[in-house]
Amino acid sequence: MTRIRISAAVLFILSLISISSWLWTESRCDSISRDISHAEQLLRSGRYDEALACSADIEKKWKKFRKYASVVLKADLLSETDRICAGIRYRIEYHDSEAVFELEKMRHMLAMIKDSETPGIFNIF
Repeated sequence: MTRIRISAAVLFILSLISISSWLWTESRCDSISRDISHAEQLLRSGRYDEALACSADIEKKWKKFRKYASVVLKADLLSETDRICAGIRYRIEYHDSEAVFELEKMRHMLAMIKDSETPGIFNIF
């Protein structure tokens, strides 16, 4: 009977960890996605200085998220998003036409990260 209780407690703790990491990932990715949308609007309206400041916020939020997410998420998704995030600020600073495309790519990568973290029976246990 003790083994069953210990096993049930371990399964319960694993489920809590999975659900809490999912909620945390969802909230952080949504926050970064909102900033990306704002930066896109600024770029489309030609306000490059404000978009540059917004991209600095995106980069800061991403680095903070990346620091903790590397514990629970796949490294290949994080490293690809790192590469994209590093180029956004440069492209906005030099008024590159690809800046909006890079922002869209980053939003897509964030969606992939969110989808990979959705709790299910097989990724909890």
